[in-house]
Amino acid sequence: MRPPIVAGSLTPGARTTPPFGATAVKALVAQFELQQKPADERIAAAVRAQTTLAWTLGVICLVLMTPLALIWRVSGSIGSRLLSAEGSARSIAAGDLTRTQNLEMKADIAAA
Repeated sequence: MRPPIVAGSLTPGARTTPPFGATAVKALVAQFELQQKPADERIAAAVRAQTTLAWTLGVICLVLMTPLALIWRVSGSIGSRLLSAEGSARSIAAGDLTRTQNLEMKADIAAA
């Protein structure tokens, strides 16, 4: 009969193989590896989906923000001219006929 193994000490010749044998351990390791492979594939697919989503949202934001920036610039340009024309109209309505309005036209229609 073998002497009992005391916790915290290793005796020479101590049994390191599990009671089920090395073949069972190899089979379990192979099973774990088979289960890990689909999990790794799902993680990789999730990372690809997240990257695709991030790029898609970035492009959508860019596509939406570019026209908004152009609209802001054009409306500011038109708005300042309208405010200047309004000031001139109010002055003329008040009786100041010396007020002038500088009209700069850049379109082809203005040249006609």
